[in-house]
Amino acid sequence: MVEDLAICIDACKGLENAVERMFANYEKRECFRHLMENLAKRKTGMVYGNLWPAARAFRSEVYQYRLNKVLSTDPEVGD
Repeated sequence: MVEDLAICIDACKGLENAVERMFANYEKRECFRHLMENLAKRKTGMVYGNLWPAARAFRSEVYQYRLNKVLSTDPEVGD
């Protein structure tokens, strides 16, 4: 049994189905670069400019600061 397994499936439905059959309790993740590419098609400026630094933050206060800037600029990003 593998514990604490996280798999990045990048929205590939076939891969997701196969992983669900093999690992019942895995944590599904999306690739942040691909999420940002999709977001860049709809959002620019402060939203886009603060998400990368938030994702790369090592300290929680830096992450929260950047995320608050994103959400104050465009609250629907958090939905």
